[in-house]
Amino acid sequence: MGAGSVLNKKIIFGGKRVFFKDAVRNGLVHEYFMKVPKGTVAISSRIPEAIKTGFIIKEPDTIKMVVIPYFNLFCEALARAKREGRM
Repeated sequence: MGAGSVLNKKIIFGGKRVFFKDAVRNGLVHEYFMKVPKGTVAISSRIPEAIKTGFIIKEPDTIKMVVIPYFNLFCEALARAKREGRM
């Protein structure tokens, strides 16, 4: 999920600087919510960062998950995994 540059961004959660991947990706997978102080959701966006990653990150503590680009990235990952014989 997301490009490497986004996964390695740091945000503030619980008073500590943590990687985006730990606060958001792992939070969504394991706890079903983004572990960020100011998390919101949007359906769509034309912002390039949202289209590329499915998220808009306003460091250090605000993240917006953008549903349609995120879903598209998820579907692309599934199709790639199937093409590569990993499913």
